[in-house]
Amino acid sequence: MCRVCVLMSSIWFKVLKSIDIRNQMIQKQDCTLDLAFRNVEALLDDLKALRDRFDDLVREATLVAEALNIDAEFPELRQNLRLKKDGRDMTDKERFRCHVFNLLIDSVIGGITERFRTMGGLYEKFSFL
Repeated sequence: MCRVCVLMSSIWFKVLKSIDIRNQMIQKQDCTLDLAFRNVEALLDDLKALRDRFDDLVREATLVAEALNIDAEFPELRQNLRLKKDGRDMTDKERFRCHVFNLLIDSVIGGITERFRTMGGLYEKFSFL
C-alpha cells in the first residue's frame, strides 16, 4: 500500500461525506424545492472548494501514511508516461493532480450538475411562490 492509496481513500471519503450530508438534508420530509436547490448548490461549492485543497489533502495523506509506516512517496512513472508542463517534465505529484484528482472532482461535479439541471429549471420557474 502506498500514499496514493491513502490519498485516494481520503479524497473519496471527503467527496462522499459531502454528498451524504446534502443527500440527507434533501431527503427530509419537509424539504422544499428551494431548500433542495440551495443544498445542491452548496454541495457543488463544497466540491469546488475541495478541488482547490489538493495540497492540504496530500499533507493529510502523508501524515496518515507515515503514522501507518506506509511509503510516503508517489510511485515513479515509467519514462514513456512522463508528461510535459510548461516545457518541463511534470512531477509525479503534478501528474496525479492533473490526471487523477482534477479529473475525479470535475467528473463528480459534472455528474451532479447534469443530474440536477431539471431541478434548477423548476426552481427558476417557481421561485416566486
